[in-house]
Amino acid sequence: MTSLCLLALLALFAGQFVLARTTPEPLRSILRVQAVYWFLAYVLRPVILVLVSPAPVVNDSLADDRLAYGGYDAHLPAVLVPVIVGHAVYLLLVLLVGPRLPHFRALQASPALVLVLFAILLGARLAWMSGVHSAVVASLLTLAPVVVALMLFPAHPPRRLALLVGLLVLAEVSWSVIFASKTPVLSLVVCLVLVAASRGWRPRRGHLVVGVLAVPGLVLGFSVLQSVKHDSTVISDLQVVDQRYPALVRPLLPLARRFDLLAAVTDSTYAQGRWISAGEVARRAATSLVPRAVADDKTHSAGERWAIEVRSLSRNSVPGVSLAEGPVAEGNAVAGLSGVVAECAFLAVLTLACAAALACGGTFVFALACCLVLQPAIQERGVLGIADVTGKGLQIALVVAAASLLFGGVRRAVRNRCASAEAHRPHAGTPARLGIAGDR
Repeated sequence: MTSLCLLALLALFAGQFVLARTTPEPLRSILRVQAVYWFLAYVLRPVILVLVSPAPVVNDSLADDRLAYGGYDAHLPAVLVPVIVGHAVYLLLVLLVGPRLPHFRALQASPALVLVLFAILLGARLAWMSGVHSAVVASLLTLAPVVVALMLFPAHPPRRLALLVGLLVLAEVSWSVIFASKTPVLSLVVCLVLVAASRGWRPRRGHLVVGVLAVPGLVLGFSVLQSVKHDSTVISDLQVVDQRYPALVRPLLPLARRFDLLAAVTDSTYAQGRWISAGEVARRAATSLVPRAVADDKTHSAGERWAIEVRSLSRNSVPGVSLAEGPVAEGNAVAGLSGVVAECAFLAVLTLACAAALACGGTFVFALACCLVLQPAIQERGVLGIADVTGKGLQIALVVAAASLLFGGVRRAVRNRCASAEAHRPHAGTPARLGIAGDR
C-alpha cells in the first residue's frame, strides 16, 4: 500500500511539472518549483524511511517514533492518503484555470525606487544585527524578496544582469549565514528561476549537463547552511546519528530533514477534525492580517501555535519553535479530508492570483505576490501560515507603493507583438493587399 501511495504522489508531482508547460509564465515556473518542493517533502522523505527503517533516537528528526513502531510501511498510507487527495484537487484546479491567465509582461522599475527600497532593507538588517528586534524591523526584513525581484525582473543587458546576480548571491548567502536561515537563499533561487523563464530561457543539453554536475555542490551548500543553525554540540550529535544511515543516503539527509511537511501531516492524524473550528481558523487568520505593533495579543505565530497545540499531542515540542504546517496537515487537523480539499483549493486560487499579479499586476499587488511566492508561503504553509505572511506582506506592499509615488513606480512594457499586430491590422474601408489581385 505504501508503494502505491508513493507512486501516486510521484505521478502527481511529475504530472504537475510536465503539464505546467500548458500554462503561461510565471505560473509555469511557480508550479514547477512547487512540484520539486513537494517531491522532496512527500516522496524523498518517506522513501528514505521505508528503505532504511531508522529506529528513533535522540536528535534524529527524520526517524519518527510515531511511524516506526510496527513498521513505516504499516503507518505511512494513513499519512499519505490525505496528501494524495489534496494535491490531486490542487492540480486539477490550477490546470483548469491556469492556461487562461495573462502572459508575463516585461517589468521596468525606477532606479531611484530600487535604491530607496534597498537602503530601507539594508537599514533593517543592520538594525537587526545590532540587537534591535522590534516588530517594525522584523516586518521590514521581509522587504528582501521585493527588492530582489525589482532588481532582476527588468530587462538588463547580459553583463549587467550577471553582475547583479553575483552581488545578490553574495549578499543573500551572507545574510543566510548571519541570520541562520535558508529562506533568503531559497527566495533568490526561486526569483532566478522566474526571471530566466520570463525571458524565454530554455535549458539546452549543455545546461542540463552543468545542472546535473552542480547538484552535489548545491546539496553540500545546503548542508553547510543547515549546520549554521546548530551549535557544535548539536552538529557532533547529528554526525553520530547520520552514521546509522547508508553512505549513499547521508548527503540527502539535510534535505529530507528540512522539507518536513510529512511530519506535520503525521501530527494532524492525532488531531484529525478536532483541533479548532473553521470559525476559529477565520478569526485567527483575520487577526494575523493586523500588524503586530498594533495587535499586542499576537504572542505566537501560526507555526508556533502548531507546535504548541498540535504536535505536542503526539510528541514533545520545543517551546518557541515555529513549524511549517502545510495545507494538507492544517486542513486534516481542522476538518479531516473535507478540510484538506478546502485548504488545497484555497492554495490553488491563491497561486493563480499570485501568478496573475506577478504577470501584469500593479506595484502594490506585485509586491504582495513577491512576499508570498518568493518566500516558501505557497509551498509549505496552510491558511493560517499564509495569513501570517500576508500580514507582513501587506505592510511591505504599502511601503513599496508609498515609495513608488515619491520615487517613481513600476511600469509594464507593452508586448511588442501585440503592438505590431495592431499596426498591421487593415483599417476600415481600406482594402487589404492580397498579392496579384491587389496589385492590379
